[in-house]
Amino acid sequence: MSVDCARGKPGAGAAGMRQRMAVDWTMARVTKIYLVAGVLCLVLGLAVSVDLIDSKAYPMLTVALPVGAICLGLFFICYIFEKESVRFDEERAARSKCGESARRSETARESGGCGRAVVAKH
Repeated sequence: MSVDCARGKPGAGAAGMRQRMAVDWTMARVTKIYLVAGVLCLVLGLAVSVDLIDSKAYPMLTVALPVGAICLGLFFICYIFEKESVRFDEERAARSKCGESARRSETARESGGCGRAVVAKH
């Protein structure tokens, strides 16, 4: 796996960047969907529980409150993981940069520092 030096993110150039943008967009979209569904179901469930909407006429609406709580829970989980995935990507990019610089200095040390390979005499 290569590292795109301009962005510091893993991927193979433009294709990797497109894939990363698609993942970010999908994660943000799913998070927003969970938020909207959770809030709507909670409001509907609360309306049913305080008898603003007759639960005898619409018995399936009694499920709205627990579904809203589940959707809000999933929203919070996705929101936390979204932040953690960004932090993980930054740490991985920093580690790969450190690893590349360490490999370069080790290669320079082995080659004598001038870019020429040192021939071992037996």
